[in-house]
Amino acid sequence: GGGYRRFNRKLSKLRAEAVRNYLLAQGVPRDKIHVKAFGEAQPVATNATDAGRAKNRRALVVLLK
Repeated sequence: GGGYRRFNRKLSKLRAEAVRNYLLAQGVPRDKIHVKAFGEAQPVATNATDAGRAKNRRALVVLLK
């Protein structure tokens, strides 16, 4: 349901913000970091198995030149 999706989006956002905070602590300028959370919207594996769900709990970092 909707509550489950909202929870997953919030969890995704918290995960992305944790990565952003780590990058900031490493000296990456704030204006070079853009955080976007997808929740369940862009899985890379099935959510029907524990292994698939583990793969979907991720943060993607893209380096731009």
